[in-house]
Amino acid sequence: MGIQSARETASYAFRCVEEVATRPYASQYRSYVKGFPAMILQNGLGNALAFALAKRAKEQAWDKLIEHISTFVDGPEDHAQFIKEKVLAITPMEYRLLEQQTLSLLHWLRRFAEGMIQAREDRQNEG
Repeated sequence: MGIQSARETASYAFRCVEEVATRPYASQYRSYVKGFPAMILQNGLGNALAFALAKRAKEQAWDKLIEHISTFVDGPEDHAQFIKEKVLAITPMEYRLLEQQTLSLLHWLRRFAEGMIQAREDRQNEG
């Protein structure tokens, strides 16, 4: 788990939102990236990710959000394995760092999602 610069984080977040912006679940994704930081701060990263993992079977937006977080922190492709290896089996100091990196990513995801996804929805409503 390497420390990402703000520029790298923003660039990655832009690519993630760009990928999702044209999908049918884009507005759900936008809503989830807005609320997920509060869930992490209230319940902890492990619990928040476990919640998202439980929801991902029914909603693609949750699956995509977990994929984006997992990829960002070099997690395995298997999302359940990501939680087991990267969240539950690390030291408290590494956990706090992972939590901060995830919150930083979510900050950028939220910024881009608010602009890019809303803009697409507005254009579709106008046309």
